[in-house]
Amino acid sequence: MRNTRGKASPKQIFEVILQNVKAGSTHHVSELKKSWPKDTGDAKRALEALLEHLSVTAIPKLKQGKSLDDDEVKQILLIKTTLDVVEETVIDSLEHMNQEQANQVLSIFDEHLSDLIAALEFRAQHSSIVIQGNNKDRSTRIGNVLEVNCIHRLIFVGLKHFEAQEGQHSLAALVDCLLRCWVRGANGQRGPQQTSLSPADYDILEKTLEALLRCFNEDSMRTLMVKRVESFDRRRLRILAESFSYYCLEWRAVHADMYRRNPREVNCNHLAAVISVSQGFAEEIPAFHRALLKTNFPSLARNLG
Repeated sequence: MRNTRGKASPKQIFEVILQNVKAGSTHHVSELKKSWPKDTGDAKRALEALLEHLSVTAIPKLKQGKSLDDDEVKQILLIKTTLDVVEETVIDSLEHMNQEQANQVLSIFDEHLSDLIAALEFRAQHSSIVIQGNNKDRSTRIGNVLEVNCIHRLIFVGLKHFEAQEGQHSLAALVDCLLRCWVRGANGQRGPQQTSLSPADYDILEKTLEALLRCFNEDSMRTLMVKRVESFDRRRLRILAESFSYYCLEWRAVHADMYRRNPREVNCNHLAAVISVSQGFAEEIPAFHRALLKTNFPSLARNLG
């Protein structure tokens, strides 16, 4: 006897997956990588269901030195898997939409942007939930790099939408997030004299610089960045200024052996970019210029540049 019911349609399969995603099934969240809907309305529903799992109230409050309980492990896995889908599938899909379709999906990001940023910050601050490597210097910062990469891609795939938004609140929040990532990457330190990072490792970590430089070169974002830094108190200005010294020293430590072997092999573009961004801020923000002069950055820039 033939089966007259036939196979489930793609729409029916999607609806089953969506209901399980809403229920918090990590397996079905991951399934969306293979089954992301082409219909814009369904894509909006799927994205909204995903971002609900990143709400501030859903993020566990981890205590240092305390073992994770089963609920925390489950929630961390759900957050990690959800972020993977957002980064690897949702943002990719936006690149293939026309502006009208993209605007509809990006409007969901607008509504849940604080949740997305909170989840990215959680992952950056607790890099142990991210795949760890053998290199401690690299692995402890990978969460920050992933956050930068997500924010950077979201900004530029949705730039027209975010620029057209009244008040540009989403773009301001994304720019502010990039600035926090930049400072967090320096970790409040003066800069290493030695490091276990290789130039290949540094190629991954320098995505923070690439994102900051690209945003600084966009008029709308540079305006927002300058406005944000102008609002900093003396302490935050000092921390931001010192971060530029950190990145110069780290670049030198990473490339020292290569430079000693053959200076011509060393790509100085990213060092030049650090100097360029710092000068851009200094030219537009007198208070930052004064803070920068109080660090060892000017002499570092002269000696390394």
